[in-house]
Amino acid sequence: MSKLNDLTAGNLGDILRRLRRLENSSPLSSSSVGRGRMRFYDNSELLVENGALRVTGTATISGTFDMSGTANFTGTVSITGPLTVAGNTKITGDTDITGPLSVEGNTDITGTLAIKGPATISGKLDVTGPMATKGTLAVEGVTTLKNDLNVTAGGKITAGNTVISPSSSNGGVEFKSGGGVGGNGGTVAMRGSSNAGVLAGTTASLFAGAYSVDVAGDGVRVTNLPTTGNAPNLYADGSGKLYRSTA
Repeated sequence: MSKLNDLTAGNLGDILRRLRRLENSSPLSSSSVGRGRMRFYDNSELLVENGALRVTGTATISGTFDMSGTANFTGTVSITGPLTVAGNTKITGDTDITGPLSVEGNTDITGTLAIKGPATISGKLDVTGPMATKGTLAVEGVTTLKNDLNVTAGGKITAGNTVISPSSSNGGVEFKSGGGVGGNGGTVAMRGSSNAGVLAGTTASLFAGAYSVDVAGDGVRVTNLPTTGNAPNLYADGSGKLYRSTA
């Protein structure tokens, strides 16, 4: 026996049932948009509460991006425009910046900082740890040293034609035209470009080649004093000590 539809009853009940289903449903709980887009306009916003916003492609923001929480970047971050940081910034990994960087607050860098281009510092630079400069250092302003300046083997100080080298006579000053001043064992030596100069220690010696005049506390001696047949007015004993002759 077939069922007969009551045509006078209408389908209002079915419509109400469909409305209740729409009211209680969550059509966006698992939805997709393919080859299209979803637009929020007229001061509308996308609010994510107790969830996550995940972008596996590219996110393009042409307006202002305001963030008040913590931002974690685990991949590569590239900034090609100006970057202004007004608060504290802590960087523990590598950071590549190709555009201008303006930092108005404090900046702490606990990792390696590599600067491959020019760097301009207009304020005071305080360095409390060791600093190694392997390239050429040009100082155009006045330099004040309040502590020691140590020049080790292989290094030297050049001032025009004057060179101060720690490897020269246990430390000394050399002149590019020849000669110099050095010290060794409490004796100071000043020499010319040839074998001539002055030695000053417990005695003072003026020498040139094989000849020398030595001044000590007990007198003056001449080494390799030439002889002559003329009447003497000086007398030299066997050690070379000089005397004025009254004979």
